[in-house]
Amino acid sequence: MLRNLILFLVRRILRPFGASVVRLPRLPTVEDLIFQTFADAKEVRFIQVGAHDGTHNDPISLFRNRPNWSGLLLEPNPRVYARLVKTLAKSSPSCQALNVAISEEGGSMPFYLVRDPELCRGGHFSDQVSSFDRSHVEKMIVKFGYSKLEANDWIEETEVDTITFANLLDRLPNQHLDLLFIDAEGADFRLLKTFPFSRLRPRMLVFEFAHLTTDEVSETLPFLSANGYSFVAIGEDIVAFSWPPRDD
Repeated sequence: MLRNLILFLVRRILRPFGASVVRLPRLPTVEDLIFQTFADAKEVRFIQVGAHDGTHNDPISLFRNRPNWSGLLLEPNPRVYARLVKTLAKSSPSCQALNVAISEEGGSMPFYLVRDPELCRGGHFSDQVSSFDRSHVEKMIVKFGYSKLEANDWIEETEVDTITFANLLDRLPNQHLDLLFIDAEGADFRLLKTFPFSRLRPRMLVFEFAHLTTDEVSETLPFLSANGYSFVAIGEDIVAFSWPPRDD
């Protein structure tokens, strides 16, 4: 309402000068594409890798409370996982949180996170930069305004359980998956390459490319194409769509 009023006033001011204001359509968001893809779906089943607490920077949070949506949400950071469980209990009872990380082999691995995130200059972002890659966490802490020496003091190491995609898919009812969403702080593409597409091909993939290496970025198109996907880049994310099956 306020935006329309401002546009009306600006147009009145510019009219005597022969000028006008044209409202351009906004660029689509990840949320827009998820909505358009599954608007008519009777059921949507998803896996979310790196779900955080289910609220911050989470496009799926707009859809999880719908009765036809269900999924598995993975969050390895034990502190954040506790908040995720509370979030789902309040709004998404058909979704399940798992305190595990995806890896090429199941077991456990050292995991790095920000110590005392409530005191860190990164604010709520401090809990969103956890990674198996210690150097990535250090780099992000430096972006918060600390020196490399100071960053070392802010890093905490813990051990987290891991699971493969193949084992995770065994937990899906009817072996059905519509959406795979990955936010893994630079490990996104490496994890995506371990997904068994020959076994199951989700209708949509979403993963972050902002922290990928140059080599990984160059691999993206051939990899997705080889597995039957086309894609678009939206902000820092890649959104991929599976090609419809051919009637041969």
